[in-house]
Amino acid sequence: MRKTVYRITGVALIIATILGLAVSLTGLVGLWRVQPKVTAQLQSSVDLLQRSAQATAELLVVVDGSLEQVEKNVVLMKSAVDNVADSLEGTAAVTRTVGTTVGVDLVQVIRDTQSSLLAVGAGARLVDDTLAVVSAFPLIGARYKPEQPLQASIQDVSASLEPMPTSLQNVQKGFENTAVSFESLKSNVSELGKSVEGIEASLNSAQGVVAQYQSIVSDTQKQLDELQTALPGGVRAVTWVLTGLLVWLFIAQAGLLTQGIELLRRE
Repeated sequence: MRKTVYRITGVALIIATILGLAVSLTGLVGLWRVQPKVTAQLQSSVDLLQRSAQATAELLVVVDGSLEQVEKNVVLMKSAVDNVADSLEGTAAVTRTVGTTVGVDLVQVIRDTQSSLLAVGAGARLVDDTLAVVSAFPLIGARYKPEQPLQASIQDVSASLEPMPTSLQNVQKGFENTAVSFESLKSNVSELGKSVEGIEASLNSAQGVVAQYQSIVSDTQKQLDELQTALPGGVRAVTWVLTGLLVWLFIAQAGLLTQGIELLRRE
């Protein structure tokens, strides 16, 4: 009876050893066959992220250029408002001309500026979405936590421009209705100048957000470059570690095989 138990146990150990050896050998062969494909796939993914980061960087350059153009328009508007305030100290003969400048020309400048900001906002949305996708990639570890999204900053600038046409038209009506209310009109224009200063502050904030995004993208590109360089070596190191484990498992089967043979030889 005991001899039968020994034989059954020995056969079971030998079968387990054969299966273990087959698994180890299959794992070793499969591991080194898959390793180049895994490396190529990971490099392809990183390359895609690199292209996305490059496209984002180029888009940020476009956004920054658009904001600079908007800044020029705001400076032009501020200069025009200052000129209007100075003109209010002149004679009634130029009042109607100044009113036309305020109510027509500057309103058109504002409309053009809002149109530019609308186009910039669409690009900013794409920047926000692209950086969110890039930062979500676990191998990069980039921090994407801006205090305020770029699109929201640009929308703030556009929103601050919204009441300006009405204010300018009100100033024009004042010029048209009377040429003697210089002090009252000058007060309105002064308030308008404060609004323009607020626009400049919002614009500066948006430009600061752009600079922050450019810094994030630059850091991300550096990390992607480093990852692309280190990726083959990293995959190779993992492959060697797994190879070592499989070899250790292979060697461990020898002990089981020896025990199985000894059990079969027992009387």
